[in-house]
Amino acid sequence: MNKFIFRLKTFLKGNTALRDAVRRVFAASDRNRRKKTMAYLKKRYGHIFEKYGNPAVPAESGANSAESTGGVEKYPVWFCWFQGEENMPPAVKICYASLLKNADGHKINFITFDNYREYAVLPDYIIEKHKENIIHNIQFSDIIRVFLLSRHGGLWVDATLYVSGGLPEFNGMPFWTPKWNNGCGGYASMLYFISLLYCRYPGNVLMCFLRDIFIDYWKNETKLIDYHLLSASIDCAYNNIAQVKGLIDAVSFAKRGCYDLYYRMNLQYDDGEYKSICEEIRFHKLTYKENFKEYTKNNELTFYGYLCREYGSLPN
Repeated sequence: MNKFIFRLKTFLKGNTALRDAVRRVFAASDRNRRKKTMAYLKKRYGHIFEKYGNPAVPAESGANSAESTGGVEKYPVWFCWFQGEENMPPAVKICYASLLKNADGHKINFITFDNYREYAVLPDYIIEKHKENIIHNIQFSDIIRVFLLSRHGGLWVDATLYVSGGLPEFNGMPFWTPKWNNGCGGYASMLYFISLLYCRYPGNVLMCFLRDIFIDYWKNETKLIDYHLLSASIDCAYNNIAQVKGLIDAVSFAKRGCYDLYYRMNLQYDDGEYKSICEEIRFHKLTYKENFKEYTKNNELTFYGYLCREYGSLPN
């Protein structure tokens, strides 16, 4: 399914009208599923909405997680590949290397199965359900990210994000995630990108809400109601908790989406095009599930080949 979606997106890139039509179909399907998930969460876990809907609950309740160096805040960065660096697929190695290259003094915390308990305290039943494969690794990663950010703050960077420039200076913003108008509408989660989440302070109201939803959900449930439970929970918070809505609405729209390099991975590399994309956005979504090619059929270097060359798996 992931390969099909990737190839469909690549094909549709050159046909704007058809692409927009297909996107509206997917968006409509997502809205219907999301509506059911949100209704279930609100009915089953309404006490959590009531708790965080209280105006007396602060937007942040902890001290600033960042250290200041030369007037610039150096916030902690969270990167997770549970199996460890030695077991990374090539695309993930590129992404991690690009993050290290652009860290610029920010502490990169590499989370694995061996060390996550040093940073996040999870209920035993969540850990057990993960061991029993009731909670799969992707959902376990979602749980880990909200536990980390609610406790420590900082920036979560997904393992399949290529970083082409220095990490952002958030200039005192309490919350950030890339946000763009993709024309689909319907729900807040269609406007932002949860592979990147920043919280200046521990105790962020959104992260604490999500943490408590996951705690109660997996205490009571034995199956996943929605693959996109994290996004659905954020939508619920946005629609029902004024402080969460304020945090998300305060984030400005980005100039472009994060998939432009993804669509070009198997195309002949063009330096001007690469620089143009990277001038407008510094985080780029890739995937480790697609077999990208380092060279075209005419033996020309691809965009993926360029990234391999830059980060060591191809000779210059």
